[in-house]
Amino acid sequence: MEEQKKLLIEKAINKHDKIYPCGKCSSLQECFTMQGDQLLFWYNTEGGSTHVISGQLEWQKTNIVKFKISKVRGAVPTQAS
Repeated sequence: MEEQKKLLIEKAINKHDKIYPCGKCSSLQECFTMQGDQLLFWYNTEGGSTHVISGQLEWQKTNIVKFKISKVRGAVPTQAS
């Protein structure tokens, strides 16, 4: 799954140039979550906006056989502290 994570990070960098870990994460590698067969990558941009990009994983037993990246979604609203 590391290759798929790298692809999502590259896609985010190509879209926004500079990206940063979001929330309490200290590295981009910590910014991934899974939702079913979706691998989600959460990140911040220079203005402090949070974005998410995802990819669909297709599995064959325990091996990933296909990975399709979804469109980059715009800023995700965050609650003010």
